[in-house]
Amino acid sequence: SNIGNAYKVLPALHNLPEAERWYQLSLELCAEQDHLGRAESLCQLGSVAYKRFKEARDAGQPEHKVLGHLNEAVRLSDEALELLPPNAIDSLAVAHNQLGNIFAAAGKLDDALRHYREAIRYGEMEGNLYGAALTQVNVAVTLSEAGRLADAKEYALAALRNYQTYGDRAADKVQKTLQLIALIEQLSKSKGTALDWWSRAIRLARRWWPSSHPAATGRRRPGRSVPRRSSGASPGSEP
Repeated sequence: SNIGNAYKVLPALHNLPEAERWYQLSLELCAEQDHLGRAESLCQLGSVAYKRFKEARDAGQPEHKVLGHLNEAVRLSDEALELLPPNAIDSLAVAHNQLGNIFAAAGKLDDALRHYREAIRYGEMEGNLYGAALTQVNVAVTLSEAGRLADAKEYALAALRNYQTYGDRAADKVQKTLQLIALIEQLSKSKGTALDWWSRAIRLARRWWPSSHPAATGRRRPGRSVPRRSSGASPGSEP
């Protein structure tokens, strides 16, 4: 639902109950046999629950409310993943990236990395290196938070290479990824001597780099400036 996307994404219209209402309506209008349509609506409902979790956490709401939103986000996203047909490559990448974000926020690193790797694999399978790069950045930030800075840098470098294939159309992403790489390098030097600054820097990094796929927010990824090709295996497949 484009209207749901507007209520979820645009700051001037930000209204999660309205976004949820439009996504729920979209779900109800899908025929039972329309697995792709139902899955995409469920994935969007999961993204609303995830946003509610983040807002509740940041507002310091009671733990049971925060965890309730988190569990709902997992449930809806899992339902979406189960419904998606195997040829819905872009939607599969979106769902896995979303589950990676959710499990990363829950502190379940192994589950997060498993879903992130699947999102990257599907992105590269489709030739969507922009989406793959976005997930690789998510992995880099998540691994940085876990203190695994060498692995984090490898994923950030892989994201940079993928963004660079889009030329000027991804110039902003290239610049931000270079900043992320520089931050990780600084953290590698200061770890153990400036832990408080290290934690603040990574929290700031999460604000700099949006974690959702363009397809999950209604935005289009930029056109490529070079022919589509696979970027090869992602680094650290078993970090």
